[in-house]
Amino acid sequence: MRSLLVRVTVALLTFVVGTLCSFLASSFVTHRTSTEEVTLTIIEPVVPTCFPGVSLPLREIGNKEGSYFPVNAFGGREDSKYSRASWYSKHLKAMGETSYLNSKGTLFEDYRFLWLRSFHHPVSVRIWRVDDETFITLKELNGAGGYEPGRLIVNRTRQLNLNDYQTFNQLLENACFWNLPTSDALMGNDGAEWILEGVRHGRYHVVDRWSPGNGDYREACLYLLKISGAGIDEESQELY
Repeated sequence: MRSLLVRVTVALLTFVVGTLCSFLASSFVTHRTSTEEVTLTIIEPVVPTCFPGVSLPLREIGNKEGSYFPVNAFGGREDSKYSRASWYSKHLKAMGETSYLNSKGTLFEDYRFLWLRSFHHPVSVRIWRVDDETFITLKELNGAGGYEPGRLIVNRTRQLNLNDYQTFNQLLENACFWNLPTSDALMGNDGAEWILEGVRHGRYHVVDRWSPGNGDYREACLYLLKISGAGIDEESQELY
């Protein structure tokens, strides 16, 4: 009888001590969680210091019928079917893209990167903002950038994280996009055209570079490819 009483007493004490320890531990965790500061990485909105730069008011831009770009945007013989404006427009049309010039200032902020590699599929990435929401669209054709566009095989749109959008804006600021000349002197027979259009507060600008090897403009375009899910590795031979 005495032995049974001792065992019951020990069991009861063990239960009480265990319950008390659990309560104290729970209270400590709850208190710690409620008093600890939670750190979130939020990128502040980027205000372009280069804007408006050399951009043009959308309402004042003239364009040739069927072209997505302002008249003489790229220089040369823009009236030729082999002009860069005609070449780029052909691929955008095959993608089902609309011309920014038709918006006449109704878009708040919108960017489109057209990537035309001589021997690989044409790709476009569009990123835009509506109020406090941002979106991204990836499109890919099955033709070749230096030849015929082919047909649309990828068309994906999703909502974009606001931090990703702000990061892209910071890269544009680093490149001083709004003040870059549309074209430079670099050209080649093969390679790739990197064409980035931008619309902001009723103004339009386009920049075209041939196979940029480095620099802030390249980094901004590469970032769009990365967050679009295009699946292009920086070490890939398809990146040129």
